[in-house]
Amino acid sequence: MQSIEKLTATLHREKPAKLLAYVGGDSDGRNVAVRGGRKKWSQTAAAVEGLGPWTRCELMDKSGALLATVENTDAAGELEDLKPGRGGVWDQVERGMAIMQRAIDGYAKSRGDEMRSVLQAQTELMRETTVAVKTLSALHQSHLETVRESAAAQMEAVAASANPDEVGQLLQALPQLLQLLPIAKQLLGGGPETGQSNGVRG
Repeated sequence: MQSIEKLTATLHREKPAKLLAYVGGDSDGRNVAVRGGRKKWSQTAAAVEGLGPWTRCELMDKSGALLATVENTDAAGELEDLKPGRGGVWDQVERGMAIMQRAIDGYAKSRGDEMRSVLQAQTELMRETTVAVKTLSALHQSHLETVRESAAAQMEAVAASANPDEVGQLLQALPQLLQLLPIAKQLLGGGPETGQSNGVRG
């Protein structure tokens, strides 16, 4: 049997004139009016339940004498203050959680936008770097082609300007030039050595 049902049954049996309900951690009880009518005991019990997480109820007669005490032994009774409409406690918790969630969502969104911006900048930098490398490679290749073409043109120009007859004459005169080379060396060096006189060194 639930505690509220036990309270209703005790009200039926004791028929109190007064009821004192202790709610939550309150040390002072709250006076609950005993309603009239055919369903006054169930309505009185509902009024107690509407106060919040009650811990016990004291039933008294007109003179204030204690008739009975009903303890709330329901395990969920201690958590009823977290339900919507229960003394505003849940509303405060819910507002606090909503504020915290909005702050978390805002931070996550800010970080997400920041990370997307960083990734976009990195992607753009890599794209520009790739384009620059390709451009430099193409310029280098073009420079090599230009150098090769220039060298080839110079060789062709030298070959075209050379006189075949002069080259042939130079090759024919080369042996005689080699024979004259020692004589030319002596002339350039000041003549033959004069260190001997009649075969005797001085």
